[in-house]
Amino acid sequence: MGVIAIMLVAPLGGATLIPIKKIGVSVSYSVGSAGCGKVKQFVSPHWSGSAFLTGSKVNAPKCKPGPSGDNANWDAYVNLNTPLKFKTSGSHTITVSWAVTEAATWSVTPFSGCVLKNTMAYSWCEAYTDVFVTGYAYLQDNSNYSYFYFVSGTSMSNYSTVENFSHTTCTGSSCSTSYSNFSSPTLSGSVSGSFFQNETLSATGTYAVNKNDSYTLYVTLLVIADVGAQLMDATALGLGQASATVNLGTLGNGATLAGINVT
Repeated sequence: MGVIAIMLVAPLGGATLIPIKKIGVSVSYSVGSAGCGKVKQFVSPHWSGSAFLTGSKVNAPKCKPGPSGDNANWDAYVNLNTPLKFKTSGSHTITVSWAVTEAATWSVTPFSGCVLKNTMAYSWCEAYTDVFVTGYAYLQDNSNYSYFYFVSGTSMSNYSTVENFSHTTCTGSSCSTSYSNFSSPTLSGSVSGSFFQNETLSATGTYAVNKNDSYTLYVTLLVIADVGAQLMDATALGLGQASATVNLGTLGNGATLAGINVT
């Protein structure tokens, strides 16, 4: 874990500046794939000054699906932590603000057909993409390790899928099968631009702070790209594929910690 010195700008709107001089930083990522799925991480996740930078492309191309189909998944995240000392006891609000400039693309080509097996408990064919950028935050009271439940904010999210699904249940010799066929309104798209993303903690009621206690604020920013052309006890007709790219690391893209405001 590295420690980065950073000064945060005093917020507007009557908020009180809590002097934060050091932030603990750790970054990580994970990848996974099956069948023909591939992951190409073109920017390794890293913290630069006050910004989180990363980027990856995942692809489940058209190919003969294996027993579990083809998939590729990637996630990258930065974890921040900083001590907070409150001057007054009682209710306070903590808002973590990110300025996110991002670009993402996604595309799904479904199987041309799917033969389900209602002799199996579950049977499905699915082609999908899942891409998003989201954040979490919580405050820990270090005197008793109690904490606020996670709050989250999202600056970009898309899930596209085409799926055929059956579920069979049996009681004795009597069986019944339910079916579901679903397709997202759009199967391809893109997003680019700059967005503000906030996570706000309300330290009120039973979570009101005590000025005599010490606290630690924990913040996470998470980026995910996940694609697949999956089978489960089914026979696909044709070949499905899916791909996605998330860029928070090149061409001016990135996620900058804009401020931690306490009122």
